[in-house]
This record gives sequence, structure tokens and C-alpha cells, in this order.
Amino acid sequence: MQHDDLNALNAALEAGAGMLVVDEAHHLSHQGSTTREHLYAMLQEHARTTPRLLLLSATPVLGDEAGFLRVLHLLDPVVFPLDDVEGLRQRIASRQVIAEVVAMLSPENQWSLAPELDRLEEVYGDDALLMEKVNALRAVLETFPEEDDEAFIASLADLRVHLVETYRLHRRLLRNRRATVSWATPRRNGLKAVSMRSQGAQRWSELLEQLRLHLNADAALPDDVAAILLSAAVHPRNAAPLHGLLHAAGVHDAQSLALAQELDAAGERLRADPERFKVLVTLVQGLLQTVGVQVVVFCDQCTDAKQAAHALEQALPGQVARHEPELPPSDQDEDIAPPAWRQFLSAPGQIRVLVCDARAEEGVNLHGGKKLAVHFDLPLAPNRIEQRLGRLDRYGTGDPIGSYVLVDEGLPDEVAWLQVLDTGWRVFNRSVASLQYLIESTARLLAQEWMDQGTQALSDHAQQLAGDEGLVQRELRNISIQDALDAQGAVPETALEALEECEADWQSWRDVFKRFAVDMLSFEQTGLASGGVQPTDPVFRIAYVHGDRGRPTLITLPEYLRVFLQSVDRTHSTSRAPMTHLYAFRRQNTVTRAALAQQVYPLRVGDSLVTALERLCERDDRGRAFAMWRVDRQYVASNACGADLYFRFDFVVRPRLSGVELGEEIDAHAFARKAHVLMSPVALRVWIDGTGAIVHEPPTLLTARYSDAWVGTRRDFNLNPQRWRQLPSEVQSAWMRDWPTLCAQCRGNAESAVLASAEYRDHIGKALKACTEERRMRRAQAASRLARLDGAARERERQEMARDEGLYAALQASLSEPLLLLDVVGAVFVADDTPFDS
Repeated sequence: MQHDDLNALNAALEAGAGMLVVDEAHHLSHQGSTTREHLYAMLQEHARTTPRLLLLSATPVLGDEAGFLRVLHLLDPVVFPLDDVEGLRQRIASRQVIAEVVAMLSPENQWSLAPELDRLEEVYGDDALLMEKVNALRAVLETFPEEDDEAFIASLADLRVHLVETYRLHRRLLRNRRATVSWATPRRNGLKAVSMRSQGAQRWSELLEQLRLHLNADAALPDDVAAILLSAAVHPRNAAPLHGLLHAAGVHDAQSLALAQELDAAGERLRADPERFKVLVTLVQGLLQTVGVQVVVFCDQCTDAKQAAHALEQALPGQVARHEPELPPSDQDEDIAPPAWRQFLSAPGQIRVLVCDARAEEGVNLHGGKKLAVHFDLPLAPNRIEQRLGRLDRYGTGDPIGSYVLVDEGLPDEVAWLQVLDTGWRVFNRSVASLQYLIESTARLLAQEWMDQGTQALSDHAQQLAGDEGLVQRELRNISIQDALDAQGAVPETALEALEECEADWQSWRDVFKRFAVDMLSFEQTGLASGGVQPTDPVFRIAYVHGDRGRPTLITLPEYLRVFLQSVDRTHSTSRAPMTHLYAFRRQNTVTRAALAQQVYPLRVGDSLVTALERLCERDDRGRAFAMWRVDRQYVASNACGADLYFRFDFVVRPRLSGVELGEEIDAHAFARKAHVLMSPVALRVWIDGTGAIVHEPPTLLTARYSDAWVGTRRDFNLNPQRWRQLPSEVQSAWMRDWPTLCAQCRGNAESAVLASAEYRDHIGKALKACTEERRMRRAQAASRLARLDGAARERERQEMARDEGLYAALQASLSEPLLLLDVVGAVFVADDTPFDS
């Protein structure tokens, strides 16, 4: 929803929205326009009553405290009143030392910790609780501990938690930069400059230098003039006439205006030279020699974009599209066709070049696949280059994003500005979104320095920005240190490795799903001829099959519609052939541009189709209760009847959610999610023989997969009702005289075996340990926050602390006595012959 559509936004919020997400929330810090003020007032009103609020921004804490306070006020108006700008500024300033110390609090830095503790004592000696924790760590350090010493690690963690929670801006403020999730977006692959030389470039540069020197002699020069001239110097294709701009800025000197007029004429001749377009065509033709590559050409001016698209279309007929902004939908044109340029995304093999002007620098997603950026020109704004590249390196899959820039060797300021962007800001290698305040502050100084020194100022500026001790790296270090205090807790490396291993093993999940849903339940997996994803995992739908189309799905249609309705794609289904949405098993294949356009979903636990299959299993005992006769010609039975009996019990251990007392402040869904995070479900299998004894190490004969055809000397027979009645009288006499009592007795023995097993106890112990550790951490966090709060903020913290205590008490009860659910039970008769006809 557009931020300036206040009526639609207010209507949605008044209707009772369950979640409010504000993207680019830092724009709320900008005051001045009536629309922005009304938007902020509306969000102020509804942020307090909307159940879930999410504010998204890449803006760093440093740089604009007043603006950042407006954003934080929406998060918590009690802790962040709008009139406390100075208080927030002081809190941020005091965090710098803390942040630097926190960055050092790791076991491998033990020999460098003493000076850091001295810094804390020097600056925060009046914080009694902090000094207590500092002294506790000093005492451990004096014993020269090993890096894995438990007391050492605990003291480090205790001090770190106190520092982070005391000086964290807010407990619900979480920072996560691209650098920490590098796997989530394609990286930038640097810059290749493509040199050229336009006719008239030298004359234009000479006239610009004359105008700069002439204006520089004016002591009363208006402030805006330097920025106007610098913009023209680095970006002469900006068609705005300098004569009019200077006059509007307050320059009335006749000679200056005459020079500006002459410069405008030279600029027209420069822009009329076709050389730049010829070089562009040659470059793009060369790039397209690589199979699968698509090129996005970025121009500042609409006229340049139009001319570039025409030149490229002449050289590459049928392969070029021109981006045009889409009109908002209206009631009158619901069936309007998508714009032609979208074929760049939907038909990448056909449309391989997209030409954009400045209007495509925001709100357009072009990521995925092999994309290259060609910059026809370079505006005087690093943030605009960031916005251009941000169209291509958004979340998802894709090759590294390479950039090509056309640079006119006859324009020294254009060449120098490219150096600033490349070696100074390094915008072609990494995101500079977090550097916006530094960009804004240096831009004001740069314009005046260029006015004084000319091209040399740009070269000097690039050197000031670059290097390990340059302005950029120092700013990034400060931002990183500040962000660390508000960052998400470090995820254990082993947890990430386990997640990556699980994600990489999507084939195993695919095979299990197909074996159950397709092979056993007889759903049909229908593939597509082309889905825009990798051929190793083609896009598919799962379809219900009627009896007139082959082997029918083993569920009645009414039952299917009752259980699976949420997974049905109604636009591609009929009353006799319902089908699901589009799926792929491999997650990366669902986030490509083509897959997103087709609305391809990753088939994972939690999806409506998988949930429906789980519900079906809970309602239908087919496969959950079974009996079979297993023949092995070489088997020697122990029982005189000629057949031995074994029971297989499969239990699932899950947190106990019912019967646990929850306070009014604890959301039942949140409690359930938390319980399942702390204790993931675990399946435990127990084999019991017919006498009730545990079979601790079941032989392969018992665990082998079912086969209704002979495999060597072995074959299995499903004991359906007819075969059950055909069992030999000796077998019925030996095992089935009191079948219900025997089953109940063996189930009880199996449950007792599970409850006494080390695996069961360890699973509970692991969950309780995680819960206890998290509870201890929460208490430490709350204590640290309470130590610095007062008034309404302190009372709010006390209420949240009480709610957390209630939540963890309930979790402790839920995990201490989990549910032991019987998921599958089976009876297996093993003999050396079959009583049934083959």
C-alpha cells in the first residue's frame, strides 16, 4: 500500500488489521510535508492497538537521533517520548564504549580483557551492578582459565548480557545487516569501466572550468551554486539548463550567465553526439554472448533511455524492452494486460535487455538469474547507484551482480566521480545503505571543496573515503559496534550447519513425500513443461484422481475437500479434478524471479498441503495400525505353533500443551510455538515379542521393508480381514485367545520401556536445560533493564517480567511431562511358510 494513500491505509487499519508492516520506516523521520505528518499521526494512533507491529529500516542509529526517535516512539511511546531527543542522544553516545567492550568479550580475547574492564570501571564506576559483574570476571581471569573453562564462559556471558540489555535501545529492536546474512542475497561483483570519448567533451570541460573559476571569485556566492555546478560536472547529460538554474539560485552576474549560456549550448552538442550510444550497443552485444545473461541498462534521463532502447532494438531486434512505470489498477481496467517490459522477467530467454530511466530506481524487483547492470551515466548521488543495484541484488537466488559503466575520458570530473563511487564508497562491491548519513554529510563539504579546487577535490575525496582508516571503514566500524548491541543473539554455528544440512537434503524429503502421497495414497504429481526453475526439481501440482482416470486416490472426494481445501488452487481446478498450488521441493528454486511470478511455493512442513496430510493421518488409521505375515524359508520359529509374534510400537514425544495453566497475558499460540521450539518432536520405536519382552536389537528380518513379492527366501502378506480369519488354528490358539489383553499388555510394556530409555530422558533433559538457560537469560536481561528504568517505563518492564515468568513456568511444566503419543502400531507374524495361496 502506498504511503501517500492515506484514505485506503486508514480504512484498512480501522477495519482491524492484525499486522502493520512499515517498510523504509526511516522516512517517517522526515518532517515538513502535510502528508507525512498526517501519516505519522495515523500510525501513532494505530500502532498502539494493532496486535503486531513491524518497522523495517536499514538506517543506522548514528547520524539523525531526532529522526530515529520518531521511529522508536512508534515502537514504545512510553520509553521513547518525542520530547526526549537529548536523552536518546546521550544514551547513544554512552553506548560507544560499551559496544567496543562487548565486541571484545569472547574467550579467545582473555589476555586483552583486563584493559577493557579498566575502561568500564573508569567510565561506569558508579554502576554498582556492573562493577559487581566486572569484579566477578576479574576474579576468574586471575586464575588464568582455559578458553573452555565453564566459570570463565559463564562470567563472560553474565557481563555481556548485562551490558547489552542495559544499553540496548529496546528489547524489540533487532539489527541484522547484509554482511551477517551474506547467503540471502547475491553479492556485488565489482565494476568494469568502459572508456569512450565524445566530440565536444573537451570544449564543454574547458567552459565549465572557466565558469567555476569566475564564480569562485565571488565572495557572496549563494550556497546552492556549488552543488549545481558539481552535479553538472560529474553528470553533464542532465539536461537542465545551467543558465536557468544559476539565475534561480541568485546568480545575476552578466559574465557568469553568459558563460552558463555558452556552456548549455556546448552541453547540447555533447549530448547530441551518438558515440555514447554506439559504445553502449557494442558493450551489450558483447555481454549477451554469454548464455543466459540478461542486461539492465540504467539511464538518468527519459530521453536518453528512449534513445538507448531504440539503438539497442535496432541492433538486437525482439530482445529489448523499455521499462515504463505501471499505472495503479482501477475498477474500470481490471483486465488490463501486464506491461510489455515484464517479459524481461517472465520470458528471460526472449527479452534479454531492459532499458530503465530514473523512475525504475525504486519499487521494481529484477533479481534472479544472471543479471548485469550497465550504467549509461552516473548521477551525483551514491544512494541512487545503490538504488539501481538494489533492483538486482534483492533477497533470493542469482549470480553475482557485475556493473559496467560508460565513462567519457574527455570529462575529467566524470572520471574522478567514478573513482569516488568505486574506490571510495565501493558501491559496486557492497551495499552502502547504512552509510546514508555519512553520504549526506560529506556531500555538502564536497561541493564546496570542488568549487575551490576543481577535479582534484574529487580525487582527494576518494582517497579520504578509501582504505582501512578511511572515512567509510571508520563509519562502518562504528555502525557495526552500535548495531551489535541491538543485534539478534548469536545463533550457534552448529545450529546453522544443521539447518543448512537439512535444507540441502531436499531430495530425501522429496522421496519420502512421493512415497507416501503419490505411491501410497495415489495422488497424481503433474509436472509442467516449463516452470522457470532448475530441471532437477521441476514445478508440479498434486492432483486428486477419480476412478475414471486410472488408479483412484485412496480418499473420497468429500473427505478430500473437507481436509485439503486450503491447498486447492481454485483457478486451475475443476469439480472433478481439484489440484493444488504450484510447488517445488528445493527452496532456492521457489525464490527465482520466474518462480515468484508463477507463485511457486516451497513444499515444506507448515504448508497447507503437508498440514492436510498430517490431519488425514490423525483421522485415518490406515497404515497406523497394521498386521502382516512375514515368510522366510530359512527362519526357525521358537513357538510350537510354527509362527513367532512381534509387536512394533512407534511413539512420538511432544510437549504437553493441554492441562497447563496459562495466565491471561500469555497467548496460547505463542506458548505452543515456544514449546515446540524448545522440544522438537522425536519418534521412538520399540519392538516387543509375543511374551511381552523387549527386543532391544531387532534383527534385519523384522526391520526389512515390506515386500509383497518374493525377495530371495522372503515374502510378506498383509493380514486383511479375510486373511486374518484364515490364520491356522495353531497360531490362533497360541497368540489370539485373548488378543485385546495381549495388545494392551505389550503396549504398556512398550510405554514403560520408552519412559525408562536414555533417549527419552535425554530429550526431556535437553529441552528443560534450554528452557532454564533461556529463563535465566531473560531474568538477567530484565534485571539489567530495571536497574536503569524508572516511572512508567519501569512499571512496563515489571509487567513484562511477570508475564515472562508465567510463560517459562508453564513451559517448564509442559516439557517436564511431555505427551507420549502412540503413532503407529503393528503386529508381525514370522514363519518359514505361508498359510495363504500365493
